[in-house]
Amino acid sequence: MKKKVISLAVFLVLSLLAGLVSSMISQRAVISGWHHEDSWLVELQGFQVLEGSEDTLPEEFGWETVRHTLVVSFLTGKEKGQTFPVEAEHLSGSHLKMVKGAKYILVADIFDDGHTAFSLSDRFRFPNVVGFIVGMAVFLCLASGISGTRALLGLVLSLVLLLKVSLPMMINGYSPLLVAIMSVGGVSAFTIILVLRKIRYWLVAFVGALGGAIAASLLGGISIFFWQVSGLAIEGGPLLVSVLPGIDMEGILLASVIIGSIGAVLDVAISITSSMSELYEYDNRISSARLMKAGLNVGKDILGSMINTLILAYFGTSLVISILIIESVPVAWSILNDPMISAELIKGLAGTAGLLLTVPITALVGSWWIGKIISERDKVKETA
Repeated sequence: MKKKVISLAVFLVLSLLAGLVSSMISQRAVISGWHHEDSWLVELQGFQVLEGSEDTLPEEFGWETVRHTLVVSFLTGKEKGQTFPVEAEHLSGSHLKMVKGAKYILVADIFDDGHTAFSLSDRFRFPNVVGFIVGMAVFLCLASGISGTRALLGLVLSLVLLLKVSLPMMINGYSPLLVAIMSVGGVSAFTIILVLRKIRYWLVAFVGALGGAIAASLLGGISIFFWQVSGLAIEGGPLLVSVLPGIDMEGILLASVIIGSIGAVLDVAISITSSMSELYEYDNRISSARLMKAGLNVGKDILGSMINTLILAYFGTSLVISILIIESVPVAWSILNDPMISAELIKGLAGTAGLLLTVPITALVGSWWIGKIISERDKVKETA
């Protein structure tokens, strides 16, 4: 017990050091590569609200601005290394807290009459984010060993596939549905290869996960068609259409359904495959029927928590919209009629269908592959 406590303490210290070092490196990298002429990274040394500074914009906006005198040290630009006061303004309800010693992004807006208005657009949090992610990743690798490291590597490869391949393909006009299914195949392959230790069971988990994702896409497509929900209902939909007018928004909505269900579907497929493989390794004389029954029973046991996980994850992403709709006190039917709520329901229901069908697909494929193909190969090896 004492050794475990010491090991945990060492892991925490190493994780903190890794986080601090990565935070400093990332900050220096951003500062050295900063070439924006209308914005700067600054460190706040002091601030003061100017008297009578509250200004109300026209009624159609209803926003109030407050002017401050900020004393800032410039970290980038021609003024780098200098400290002097700047008069800036921001929305009174922006909730941007001013903290001495904290770093911010200072932005200059130049108007047609030559007037320049300065404002703090946001905190400069990038180094802290990088440090936290790296620290957590290091702690995961140290605490969970090779298994955690392999899982983390699978996550990194999956994100690279989605960000560097899948999203650019959608932007370039490829079918979002086909790209999403391709993404499911790639993410599933990365995860299964790195997480499932025994190579000969990879096919079972892969087919189960892919089958569940395809099932989710089918129900999602049917719901989108009959509910007449467009991709404009999802968050950022109108903005995306304005930037990329020709993009297939219904396909984007369906792709979000499929990609959003990958994690839960993979979890179920790998869990069932692992359970069936362990049963076979323990007793290689087990029948295919018994393997399938075991797979189905394991799937039923984990479905409840996984469905909750999936539905609550979707609910969490639409929490703000849900609050706004509930706050407006609509009639009951109008809540389900709202396009944004309908889009989230499609994601949840389609993902649930994917999970439900992942169980029998994985159990069926596993009972055939393990009970017939692998067992026959093992018998041949035993008699050879």
